[in-house]
Amino acid sequence: MPALIYHPTFAEQLATAKWFDAKDLPIEASEAYEVLITTGEADIVDIYVDLAVLYFVCTDYGYSTYHALPRRFIEKSWKRAHEVLNEATIVFGNEPEFLFWHKYFDFVVLGDSPFDDECQQWVARSNTLVPYFYLFSVVDTDKYKEQATKLFELVKYGHTAKERYIKSILEPRLKVKRT
Repeated sequence: MPALIYHPTFAEQLATAKWFDAKDLPIEASEAYEVLITTGEADIVDIYVDLAVLYFVCTDYGYSTYHALPRRFIEKSWKRAHEVLNEATIVFGNEPEFLFWHKYFDFVVLGDSPFDDECQQWVARSNTLVPYFYLFSVVDTDKYKEQATKLFELVKYGHTAKERYIKSILEPRLKVKRT
């Protein structure tokens, strides 16, 4: 009788990726997320966003040093952050969160121009609160405090690199006690 080969379900693969991400194991998390998007079954916007932001975070010198990330992985991370968002756009169309992260990565790393007008358009036509961390911290802390506080409540436990990153930007500006 031939040996049975176990193939994890999509839900099990997703749980594995999320577990590695929650444990702040970037290489393992990125590999697990990559498996999800290469199977063609990844029909969840957040999978792509979580992976892209994970790659973006890996390009940070402090983060990459703390995790002793190999240079080749760091170099790949910058490129893959954008590629993953491009792949997501092909699958889902021009979701505002994809557009936001593209602009945000280049704003932070390359020093591109501020993009508050675009952010305001994206939040006006979608349900995402994500651009509010940028609008709150860069543009106007008073005007966007309510939305930033709502977003903070969603990310305060830091289950993914994306959540931890947003939390790290909002927490000191909202003067929230660490959880």
